[in-house]
Amino acid sequence: MEAVTGVAAAARPSVISMLGDWWIPLSAGTALAIVTALPYVYGYLFQPHGQVFMGFFYLGDDANTYLAKMQQGWEGAWAWQNRYTTESSPAAYLFMFWLALGHVAALTHLPLIAVFHLARVAAAFALTGAAWLVIKHFIEDRAARLFAFWFLAIGLGMGYVIQALGHPVVFGNTTDTLDWRMPELTAFYSVLALPHFAWSGVFAALGIALTFIGVQRGDLRLGALAGLAWLGQASIHPQMPILMGGATLVAMLMRPPSRKGWMAGALAFAVPAPYILYAYFAFVGNPEVQRWTFHSKNALPPEGFSFLFAIAPQLLL
Repeated sequence: MEAVTGVAAAARPSVISMLGDWWIPLSAGTALAIVTALPYVYGYLFQPHGQVFMGFFYLGDDANTYLAKMQQGWEGAWAWQNRYTTESSPAAYLFMFWLALGHVAALTHLPLIAVFHLARVAAAFALTGAAWLVIKHFIEDRAARLFAFWFLAIGLGMGYVIQALGHPVVFGNTTDTLDWRMPELTAFYSVLALPHFAWSGVFAALGIALTFIGVQRGDLRLGALAGLAWLGQASIHPQMPILMGGATLVAMLMRPPSRKGWMAGALAFAVPAPYILYAYFAFVGNPEVQRWTFHSKNALPPEGFSFLFAIAPQLLL
C-alpha cells in the first residue's frame, strides 16, 4: 500500500511543474507584496500617542486626494468633480482608476484605505506577471529573460552615484536622485508607493505584449484585447498610449507585418483613441480640470542630467 501511494504521489505533478516558468513572476510578486507591506504595517502598529498614521508615507497630500476621488466612486459617481472647493464644479470623466476603486470599496464594504492598499498589493502580482509576458515574447534566452525580469522587478537607476557625489551642481542645476523619489521610474518603488503608478505599468506591459503578438499573428481579437489594455492605461495616464502608439508604428515600419497585422495594430490603438481625445479636450477645455492640474505639469523633470542618471542602466542595456 505504501509503495502504491508513493508511486501515485510521484506521478502527481508538483505545483511548480504545473505553473511552468510562471512560478517566477508569482514568487516575485509575493515577495514584492510582502516587503512593500512591511513599512505600512509598522506605521499602523507603532503610531505615536495622540497621532494617527494616515496610511501613506509618500506624497501624503496627493494620496489623500486619491481617497477623495475614491469617495466619489463609493458614492456611485463615474465622473469626477472637484471636492476641494465650495464652487460648483463641472463633472469630467477623468481619474477613472480611482473612481473604479471607489466602486470596488462600495461593493465589498471595505474601507477606502483598505482598497487602496489591496490595489497596491494586487499590482505586485499583476505587474510581475505582465512584465514576464512581455519578456517571454521578446527574449528567447532563458538566462537573459531572468536577468531582464529581476532587473525590472527590483532594479533602480544610478541615483546612488549622485548621492555619493554630494548632489553636484551641473549646468546650473543641483542634481537629484530622481529614481529615489519618483516611484513611476521603477517597478519596486511603484508598488511600494502608489497603486496607480504600478497599474499603469501593468496595462502598458499587457498592451505591448498583446499588440505585438496580435500584429505578428494578424489576430484582430488580440488587437482588441490590446486596445482594452491601452484603454486601461489611458484611464490613468491618457498621454501614454500616444507615445506607445508612436513607438509601435516605428517598429512596424521597420519590420512590416501582414495586412491583418497592420489591422490588429491599428485596432489596438483605435480602441482607446476616443477616450484619449475626450481627455485632451477635458484638460484644455474644462476650467476646473485646468485648475486641478495646474500644479502638476511635470511630464519631464527639468533636471535632465539627473533624469539621465535615473534611467542610465536601462539606456545602457
